[in-house]
Amino acid sequence: MEKRFYQEYALKDGRSLIIRSADGEDYQGYSELLHRCGRETDNLSFGADDCPYSEKYCRAYLNSLAEKPNSFCLLAFVEGELVGEVSLSAQLRRCSHTAELGICILQKYCGIGIGRILMEEAMEIARSGGTLRSIFLSVDSFNEVGIHLYTRCGFKEYGRYRDYVSVNGNFHDVLFMNYYF
Repeated sequence: MEKRFYQEYALKDGRSLIIRSADGEDYQGYSELLHRCGRETDNLSFGADDCPYSEKYCRAYLNSLAEKPNSFCLLAFVEGELVGEVSLSAQLRRCSHTAELGICILQKYCGIGIGRILMEEAMEIARSGGTLRSIFLSVDSFNEVGIHLYTRCGFKEYGRYRDYVSVNGNFHDVLFMNYYF
């Protein structure tokens, strides 16, 4: 993403949502957000005890997104609190026409439209870049809300990894979904 993104929205509950581009200086808040989300939900590939997103990792990751085509991270703020994020990350040059999508929102901010807004903005930025051919993601098969959101945004399931995640001793399938431009 070449230019900085900044947009304000009114949420269903009347509060203001600000979505803006992340940069390398957001690493501390980004790391804290991911750790909080890992503690709050079983829908992620990591939990409270094994969140791999240290401040050092997050700084390097956010800086790397700025250097790669078709890669960016948007942060969502409500009343100054970082409450969610969505990122697209293209990897190697030969595969830079496809990107992986990741999204998380703090539990107490779910259900008021933040996920939909983040997804819509990420998809619009991806479309406007003109060089992406597809986006892919993985989602826990028990995450019905996430699956509904992704399907609503045009993603289609293309595979399933049986028993991929173990949450409190219970095995969950992971669905693989993609979107083609």
